[in-house]
Amino acid sequence: MKMSSALRSRRDARAFTLLELLVVMLIVAILAGVIFAAGPGILRAARKTATKNEIQQLRIAIAEYYNEYGRYPVEEDMQGRDVMVGEGGSANTGDLMYVLLAEDAGWNSGHRLNPKRIVFLTNVKEARGSGESPRGGIAEDGRYFDIWGNEFRILLDTDYNDEIDASENEMFDYEDMEVTDAGVFRNLGGILILSYGEDKEMGRKGNGNYRGSDDVCSFF
Repeated sequence: MKMSSALRSRRDARAFTLLELLVVMLIVAILAGVIFAAGPGILRAARKTATKNEIQQLRIAIAEYYNEYGRYPVEEDMQGRDVMVGEGGSANTGDLMYVLLAEDAGWNSGHRLNPKRIVFLTNVKEARGSGESPRGGIAEDGRYFDIWGNEFRILLDTDYNDEIDASENEMFDYEDMEVTDAGVFRNLGGILILSYGEDKEMGRKGNGNYRGSDDVCSFF
């Protein structure tokens, strides 16, 4: 039985020619190349966004503590002067985390600084890794690390004068950051939180400029 011309026409319409297959393969290859090239940049942007969200959650937790107790969650002998918590600061972030997480340890031993035992910071993961290279959460010693393994740096207005004085702290001494009076930050709500990002240096590869860097800050 001979195939009718109509049936043969429908079969031919459904079939791909070699040229069409080559065109499709070329398009797929181009798209794969674009995705491969853009992949690292997309991943870096996603990590920076996630870190920004973590910083904002931490800032909100500290602000909620302030609203509850009328002071910032640091030891009594640190009150009256602006305090930096984190790597290079007066204390590590572990003591601060114990207060915000309502744990009986460090500054909060006996629940001294959080007697109501309110958990101000939620949805915080345990850090991956251990020893000298924890990252992405709370480490075994209570310290809080970003996804790249930087301990968050936190400046608090613990002299309560509506300014954060970082003039003697090189950790926040960005050349292009808008400040007044050489290193004094105003209108920040009394809390400034910083991550140095993937390169672990202030600014872009240590150049001291915030703009264009991978650093993440709560207000810039």
